[in-house]
Amino acid sequence: MKTKKIAIYTRRSIYSEESESIKMQIQACKDYFKREKCEFEIFIDEGFSGSTIDRPGFIRMRNQIHSNEFDAVVVYKIDRISRNMVDFINLVDDFEKYDVPLISVTEGADPTTPTGKFVMNILASVAEMERANIQQRVTDNMLMLAKQGRWTGGNTPIGYTSIKLDNGTYLTVNENQ
Repeated sequence: MKTKKIAIYTRRSIYSEESESIKMQIQACKDYFKREKCEFEIFIDEGFSGSTIDRPGFIRMRNQIHSNEFDAVVVYKIDRISRNMVDFINLVDDFEKYDVPLISVTEGADPTTPTGKFVMNILASVAEMERANIQQRVTDNMLMLAKQGRWTGGNTPIGYTSIKLDNGTYLTVNENQ
């Protein structure tokens, strides 16, 4: 039996020193292949949005796919690979040129069948919609904080000091500046 070479791709939008989310994604992907003889290479992009494919781990993995180094790419969920529908469709087509299927371990869609491909496209579309919803919620929340006179973050302007109170962060005039 030939050993399969599997690329595990993980992504998390927010960087943290000890990401349980990344560890969980890797373990779920490995568990998916527990009955097969596989060699894994893990690609991690932590602190990167799924709105773009311009991520260092992803680019490195894609270059290796183009060098015919993998039998499959596995992700925990479709939205880990992309939250942009156009990018997703182009990626799946690109992977197919190298006979590398994209497998989502939690969503169970088989990309080698027409129905599975259709389901994966729906999931990618839902991921894109969720990204847009997250953007809208953040924008709405920042606007609400600003209307309440609270500091929404970023570099503190010259002449001000940010102070944290129980009900949020505010700017106060810094007479020394």
